[in-house]
Amino acid sequence: MAKKISSDSSLFAVTVALLVDRIGRRPGGRWAADLLAAAEALDTLSFKGHSYVYVISDLTGTDEIASLIGKQIGVPDLRWIKFPAADMKRALLSFGFAEGAANDYVEMFATLDTGLLFEDIQKTKPKIAGRSIEDFAKTWAAAYRRNA
Repeated sequence: MAKKISSDSSLFAVTVALLVDRIGRRPGGRWAADLLAAAEALDTLSFKGHSYVYVISDLTGTDEIASLIGKQIGVPDLRWIKFPAADMKRALLSFGFAEGAANDYVEMFATLDTGLLFEDIQKTKPKIAGRSIEDFAKTWAAAYRRNA
């Protein structure tokens, strides 16, 4: 196992440690190390109420991400296409999403489009560490080619 689990470990840290153990050793699973680092940091906090920790390795926008991935898979003109909320919800429901989960995804992407998703990140300027989007695009492309 990637991390020794004790009775003092938080449920989040245990879950992430199990993910790292299962996914982290496979090609493309290295992203799990970023989650493990965040979980270990949470494991040492002592507070009451609510808290959060950003796990951010890159702040690249969706258009650039699509372009980077496209170049890696041989589709240099790949673009990020925004869908109207109603169309996105219909598609998610057709893929078997529960109504509540579809609504949550639609809301998340709406906050991405408006910039609200990153408002606090811009204010607090958390530490950005881990894999670059360029490294991720290479890993993603390798997995895409294996499964194409």
